[in-house]
Amino acid sequence: MTPKDVTADEATAQDVMERNLSSADADQRMEDLLDDSVEATFPASDPIAITLPHRKRPAKGPLKPQKY
Repeated sequence: MTPKDVTADEATAQDVMERNLSSADADQRMEDLLDDSVEATFPASDPIAITLPHRKRPAKGPLKPQKY
């Protein structure tokens, strides 16, 4: 695949995933995800566009709701 074969959105998504998943520090990963969400939000009146990476492995057992 060459750069001309990749759309800007695909390149941005790949860059975001690589950058966010490369940090070993959980707080830094969360901060990077928030920064990327703010960057992906346009115009400023839109809500923050938060996206979460998908798991590579299926979860073991039923998923439990998370409390925030």
